[in-house]
Parts: sequence; C-alpha cells; structure tokens
Amino acid sequence: MGYKKYSTEQELKIVEEYRQGASADDLAIKYGYKTRKSITDKIKKYFPDDYDSIIEENKNKRNVQL
Repeated sequence: MGYKKYSTEQELKIVEEYRQGASADDLAIKYGYKTRKSITDKIKKYFPDDYDSIIEENKNKRNVQL
C-alpha cells in the first residue's frame, strides 16, 4: 500500500486526537503511517510555535491515564 494523502481537515483531526491523549504510535497505525514521526510532523506543520508544549501536554495526559 502506498502513501496516503489526507486533506487539511483530516490532518487537523489527527492532531486533535493526539492533543486529546492518543499516542503517536497508535495514530500512526490507525491512519496507515509507517512511523510516529509522521504524526509529529503534522503537529509541526499546523502548530509550529506550540509544538513543544503540545508534545509535553500529550505525555502528561498519557502518564495520568496509565
């Protein structure tokens, strides 16, 4: 299977799922990406100024859920 091209709206939905606490690995599998870096690249693409805080926020949410 080849590379999937998602619309801006779909990519923002992926970022929103990440912001709600989904892991990058889980989202990569769910949306057919090979690595979690593809997910973090979407965050950098749409939220370059907030990238670090979004990553840290997600880590904190997942630590609480464990």
